Amino acid sequence: MQVEQQQQQRQRKFVVLGFSAVGKSALTNQFVHEHFPDYYNPTIEATFHKVVRFKGRDTEILIRDTAGQDEYTIFHHRYCVGVHGYVLLYSVDNRQSFEMVKIINEKLLNLIGTDRVPRVLVGNKIDLDDERKVSQEEARALADSWGCPFVECSAKINHNIGKIFSLLLNEIEKEEKDDTHTDSNCLSLCRRVLSVRHKQTLDTFSSVLICATLAIGLATAIIGAILGLGAHLQSSWLSYLMLVVGLFTLLMSFLGLVGIRQSNRDFQLVYCVSLLLVVVVQLASVSYLLASECESCTYVQERRVSVVTVSFVSLLIEIIAVALSFYLRNSVVEEITAYQMLP
Repeated sequence: MQVEQQQQQRQRKFVVLGFSAVGKSALTNQFVHEHFPDYYNPTIEATFHKVVRFKGRDTEILIRDTAGQDEYTIFHHRYCVGVHGYVLLYSVDNRQSFEMVKIINEKLLNLIGTDRVPRVLVGNKIDLDDERKVSQEEARALADSWGCPFVECSAKINHNIGKIFSLLLNEIEKEEKDDTHTDSNCLSLCRRVLSVRHKQTLDTFSSVLICATLAIGLATAIIGAILGLGAHLQSSWLSYLMLVVGLFTLLMSFLGLVGIRQSNRDFQLVYCVSLLLVVVVQLASVSYLLASECESCTYVQERRVSVVTVSFVSLLIEIIAVALSFYLRNSVVEEITAYQMLP
């Protein structure tokens, strides 16, 4: 019998979020202990639990009562891992708390990475209706825009407290029953996670290629300097060209590497355009050297195979680097944080 009861009982974990002094602890205490504290004591963080009967099944509710949040609060991952739903609380007599709950909701969705989160917007302290600063219509419109239920309550007089958690349990059940949507979300989440990993792999590969073009630029500049000092050429125009192209490639490759690392689209664009220019100059130079019969090019022409091989490899690396950098510059992949929704 005890085993059957344990199997029938399920657990739901909720988090109460809101601005300071809106009644998070008072609401939680009223729901769990049916008690309203006589004085205000700022909460650091506490966890409460209560077993309720919901639609014929025993449900253990774990409620995490949090410290007040504001625009500077950094949300911890413990607010999303294993959590089934959220109570977003404001006080009807405090306009700032209503504006702050919008920021809290945005931060929560950014942390989780999806807008399909079971939550309830709650306006507390309706016993202070004479001091109301937030109308029901405005709050309901906000909840409708979020796609979540809205309810007003009073922790002091125990009004609508149980309704809050009933609505939240209904939202979770609705989410679980929507199998098609859940499957679609899972597939979408997998695609997005794979896209992020794919982009990270491409970023790494692109960085390696840019480092290769940087090495090519350095080698070209060194060879140009050596040829300029050597006795192999009667004219120094080729050595000057190689030196200039090498240094230019070196500089632009460094810029491209910074662009990839910092996701700077402007730097990546400059790198792509510059390296395309280098490719054109190299193609033109190699073609001229191999086709012409100038006496100053004899040294290069005698090593035709080596020149063609090195030029082909260099050009291939540069073209792939440009193509990949251009692709990464124009691709937009949404980085998300995996969200674990427990059944």
